[in-house]
Amino acid sequence: MAIDGKMFVVLLFVLFLIEQAKISYCYDCNGLVLNGPEADGAYISGGCGQPVVDWRLGKDSIENLQQILRKGNVHVRLRGQGTLALPEKCLGPLGPNVTMDGTKGRIRITGPKFVHLGPKSRNILITGLCFSFNENAIDMTDGGEKVWVTRNTFYNTSFGSPTAFRGYDKGRTRGTREIHLSRNWYGPSRFGPGFFGGIDHASVYLNYMVDIGTRTPSVNTGRFHVCNNVIEGWDLGFQSHCYAHNLIEKNLMIVKEGWKSRPIFAGPLRGGDDTCGDDYERSTICWKDNKIVGNKSEIALLSGANKHMVKFDCDWELPFEPLPCKKIPQDTDKFRDLVRKMAGVPNHWCDFE
Repeated sequence: MAIDGKMFVVLLFVLFLIEQAKISYCYDCNGLVLNGPEADGAYISGGCGQPVVDWRLGKDSIENLQQILRKGNVHVRLRGQGTLALPEKCLGPLGPNVTMDGTKGRIRITGPKFVHLGPKSRNILITGLCFSFNENAIDMTDGGEKVWVTRNTFYNTSFGSPTAFRGYDKGRTRGTREIHLSRNWYGPSRFGPGFFGGIDHASVYLNYMVDIGTRTPSVNTGRFHVCNNVIEGWDLGFQSHCYAHNLIEKNLMIVKEGWKSRPIFAGPLRGGDDTCGDDYERSTICWKDNKIVGNKSEIALLSGANKHMVKFDCDWELPFEPLPCKKIPQDTDKFRDLVRKMAGVPNHWCDFE
C-alpha cells in the first residue's frame, strides 16, 4: 500500500509522540519528574527501562553490588539505614546505562572513594546519595560519558566530588565528556567539585556550596556553563586552567566572616606539562550578572600568582545550548533559601557530623 504525503506526516508525528512518551517515562521511573528544565543532564536516562534491583544494607554484600554495577544496564536502589564504609578499593568501573538511586534508603557512604567510572560508563545517573569523609566520592579519572549527578550531598571531602578527567596525561587521552551537576549540596568541605581535564560539555547548575575551602568549581580544558549556584562562605572560589572556556553567570556568592572570599583564583596547577601542555594556565572566562553580597570592601574579583593567564572575554559561544538561568533577584535571601531547599538528598536527612 502506497503512503501519501499526509499519511507520512501523520506517521512521523505519531513516532515523535512515542519518543516523547519514552522520555517522560524515563524521568518518572528515575523518580525525577521535571517541571521544566532542571539541567542539561535532564536528557540522561541512566538505567531507566532497565531491570530494577534493590540492594539492602546489612543484607546484601558489597561484592554483589560490585557485580551489578560492573555489568551495567540496571536501576539500582540502595535501601536500608546506616553507614556503608567502603574499603580502599572503590566500586566499579560502572557499566553502561546505570542509575544509582539512594532515595529509597538513608545510607551514609564513607571511605576514600565510592564509585569509579571507566571507558564503558556511558549514560549514568547518580542521585539521592549521602557522602562524607570521602577523598573522591565519584571518580571519573578514567572515563565516563553522559553523566548526571543530581540531588546528592557531599561534605567533609578531602579532594573534590565528583572529579572528572580527560585530556593530557603523558600522551594518553581519556574520554570523559558531558558531565552535569545539579541541585547537589557541597560542604562544609575542604574542596568542592573539580573537572581536571577536558570536558566537551559540562554544566554546574543550582548547587548549594557552603563553607568551601576551594573549587566552586575548578575546571580545565573544556567548555563549562556555571550558573544559578549559591556559594556561601569560601576561600578560593572559581578556578580555571588549561584553555578552559567558562560561562559563569547569575551565581550568588555570600561573603562570610573568617573566609578569604576570593571569587576567582588563578594559582599554580599541579601536574604542569603532563596535565595540560606547555602553556597550561591560560583560560577564558565570561563573567556575567553574578552577585556578591556581604562585606566585600577588600575583595578583588581575580587574584592569584597566575592571574595574568586568565582572560575575561564574552565574545565566544558555548558549543551547546546554555541553561535557562534566571537573574539573581533583589531578595537574595529568598533565592538562597530556594536553592538550599532544592539541593542535596531529599528531606535533608544527611546531616553534618
